[in-house]
Amino acid sequence: MLLFYSCYKYNENHWDFSMVRVEREGNVWFILKNVLPLPQQNPFASHKNCIRVIFFMANKKARTIQEQIVLLRDRGLQIKEERIAASYLEHISYYRLKGYWWNMQENLEQHIFKPGSCFEDVIERYNFDRELRQILFDAIEVIEVSLRANLINCMSCGCSQEGLWYLSSEFFESENYFLQNLEKLRREFARSQEVFAKDFREEHQSKYEDHWESKDDPDAWLILETATFGTLSKIYKSLKHQLPQKAKIANKMGFYSHKDLSSCLEAVAYV
Repeated sequence: MLLFYSCYKYNENHWDFSMVRVEREGNVWFILKNVLPLPQQNPFASHKNCIRVIFFMANKKARTIQEQIVLLRDRGLQIKEERIAASYLEHISYYRLKGYWWNMQENLEQHIFKPGSCFEDVIERYNFDRELRQILFDAIEVIEVSLRANLINCMSCGCSQEGLWYLSSEFFESENYFLQNLEKLRREFARSQEVFAKDFREEHQSKYEDHWESKDDPDAWLILETATFGTLSKIYKSLKHQLPQKAKIANKMGFYSHKDLSSCLEAVAYV
């Protein structure tokens, strides 16, 4: 960690950093630079110098794979096959695995493991979590693709504005939510690296960065393709409840009402 401060010297080992006193210890170093006159309005101006310093705090020592294994064993974690453990640590970082052995520790400050804790159990937890995430992400992708298609089809074909329906606040419950979602849509389209998005920006001579600068807006079937699941979910939930298209989208996705679909989308978004 590297920080840059102005400080005041008390004595050889004590310094005042903007009302915070820092003591020089074994893991803290001060490299002094540019001795400057102390501002006269400071109450400690007499007998002190204003010193520009670079303040280093030592990070933890980097450890090799073998040293990581030794450390885990010293802390009480059983490792049956050191070669296999080393292979896992080469491909899965120590700190990624740390979350899976956290509750195996009986002393969280000293990081001492409970008796009987095994590295192999840590890997089983990691693999279970990885496989569960793959199943969930596959399911979420199906929901996302279906929501995107139904928003595009039902709203574009069911509104007089057709592909530009998302620009009309009349379809949304709240003006504030409408403006927020529109800004997110435009920002995500502006950042998209999809070929169709790049072509549209070039064709319309737009300068897209983090904001919208074009007088021409893409149709819903373009701009919604670059929207994140979170943005799509918010757009659907903010549609007016009495809109027949909102109920139609829910029915097409297998839900009885728009409330059921909105609840599902909210739960999935948290995942």
